[in-house]
Amino acid sequence: MIITRPRGTTLEDDDLASLSEHNNMTMALFLGTDKIRDIMARIRMPSDTPVAVVYHASWKDEKIIRGTIKDIADKVEASEITKSAIIIIGNVVSPEGYVNSYLYSNNTPSFP
Repeated sequence: MIITRPRGTTLEDDDLASLSEHNNMTMALFLGTDKIRDIMARIRMPSDTPVAVVYHASWKDEKIIRGTIKDIADKVEASEITKSAIIIIGNVVSPEGYVNSYLYSNNTPSFP
């Protein structure tokens, strides 16, 4: 997992393009929701790569917007979320092939 932030007020440049060239990895970007369109244009992954924008994670007003590199900017702009969110890019966003943790569940499965 690569955790970073896009260029902005306190960071003149970033390495988003080159970082996104790593195969089969996940990127988490902080402080970039207001720059989502620019960020997605610079990411060097297939346009159908899953993306989630998580607003106020774990708060009562949490919102999760899911899409792809191709369409997430439109969805985020339509939601009017511009800050207090994290952008997660990669197959980890897609629920296929994942099972929920039983760590805090009363329904722990039994194994043979």
